[in-house]
Amino acid sequence: MEILVAILYGVIQGLTEFLPISSSAHLAIIPHYLKIADPGVYFDLMMHLGTVFALLVYFRKKIWTLGRIPLKTVFGLWKLPEDQEQRGNLFLYRNLLFSTFASIIAIVVLKKLAELYGRNYYLISANLVIFGILLYVADRWPIPSMLKLGPKMERSFNFKASLLIGIAQALAIFPGISRSGITITTARWLGFSRLDASTYTFFLSIPIILLAASFKIAETLTVIFFPDTIPVVPANNLGDLTTLVALAIGLITSTVTGILTIHYFLKLVNNIPFAIFTIYRVILALLLLNSI
Repeated sequence: MEILVAILYGVIQGLTEFLPISSSAHLAIIPHYLKIADPGVYFDLMMHLGTVFALLVYFRKKIWTLGRIPLKTVFGLWKLPEDQEQRGNLFLYRNLLFSTFASIIAIVVLKKLAELYGRNYYLISANLVIFGILLYVADRWPIPSMLKLGPKMERSFNFKASLLIGIAQALAIFPGISRSGITITTARWLGFSRLDASTYTFFLSIPIILLAASFKIAETLTVIFFPDTIPVVPANNLGDLTTLVALAIGLITSTVTGILTIHYFLKLVNNIPFAIFTIYRVILALLLLNSI
């Protein structure tokens, strides 16, 4: 794989993983317009690891704080801390755990359906347009009856909001929906501010992307040790020094781009017209249809 292609993929992965514009749709369209072969499972793994590293680096202090909370406290087996900041971290931890659990259950339920129909380019294009419009509508007109669910997730254990956002995140198993897009959409409909919706979305993505990367690692190890069990042989040749360099550059590019995307999106989110994302998704859908 050429170095420039690795850099391009790293930039696109780092941007589209965190912006509400669907990384899967971009990865589907790039090979057609650039006339390049699928980079393969190893490169896909590096891109996912890059976005994982971006999240871990950017939120390292908060992750360290949450990780030090005893599980018996998280699950309500110990009294709530007196300190308001510690109590807020505890509530955030509980909400994130419940949302993640809801996502995993929903993904298990939807996985077969996504495998059968999710890769259809017409469906991906439809998802881009439909959920792009929903993002805009939710941002402009949150449901009045849902506004009571909107307080920050650090203030209490919000069962309904955590459940709905977790289930919504699972819908992103269908390419074109966008994980960050559907979770921000749901949170906005529930009355969350743009910043609160985006921040919770990024925190919630950490365990899901880690799980996705773990599955990619397992798939990669299967390719290495049991190559006959994988019907499609990856395009990468790990014995090639140029390929290894490209993989490393793709990983670094994805990580750096991801960190910058998270930082500036959270910094500018209150001033970004979400209509831009809707228009962009419609254009991307048209390009995807044109590639069929």
